[in-house]
Amino acid sequence: IEIRFSLAAVSALAKFGAASEDLLPNILVLLQRTMLDQDDEVRDRATFYYQLLKQNDKALHSAYILNCLLNMR
Repeated sequence: IEIRFSLAAVSALAKFGAASEDLLPNILVLLQRTMLDQDDEVRDRATFYYQLLKQNDKALHSAYILNCLLNMR
């Protein structure tokens, strides 16, 4: 159950980062720290979102974070 909360938290951070340019630098720092998590699924999701947000491409943010075309479980 703890992993599900961690995965949900990482996804929520990514949504905040994609929706707010003001928060993006802080969200990237938090995702970098999350990439050190003990669980590989949490690390993988944090790495994915970090790389995606770092691209600063609104179309990618919309497709893979805000509109959730990618179904990550």
